[in-house]
Amino acid sequence: MSGGELSGSAKQTAIAPLYVVAHDLKSPLALTRQLLLVAQRDGISDQERAMLLRRATLLTDRTLRLTSDLTRTATMTDSQLTVEPLNVWQLCEQVARDARPLYQEYGRQLAMSRRLARRASSLGLANRDYLWRVIMQLVDNALHYGAADTPV
Repeated sequence: MSGGELSGSAKQTAIAPLYVVAHDLKSPLALTRQLLLVAQRDGISDQERAMLLRRATLLTDRTLRLTSDLTRTATMTDSQLTVEPLNVWQLCEQVARDARPLYQEYGRQLAMSRRLARRASSLGLANRDYLWRVIMQLVDNALHYGAADTPV
């Protein structure tokens, strides 16, 4: 084996994250394709077609955000992971504002529990961007995998 080649186990270790990325991207891409195929059918109203296209656009935005998050995480160095004092409640409110259009499109409700506000309004130390992305991913997952008849 020459100096630039990886051994079998090293190659598997290097490729393993690609399977995770492929899996995480497959679902939203398949759903986007399905929405667009349905939107192309004859016999659906203009209103239904517009709704399908809005959903496809929001889903594409989510997929692009996921791709960006995965790329950023994979290339992040320790020096880029700086922490700062931040108000976690305010960060959660920002995530809720950012996610609300997607929730509204699916007829779902995203609610912030006021009784948790006092506990969550204290300052914490975190990387604002990274924590925002983690919370947003949880909110995205809750929309698609949570019970449809309860608010998130």
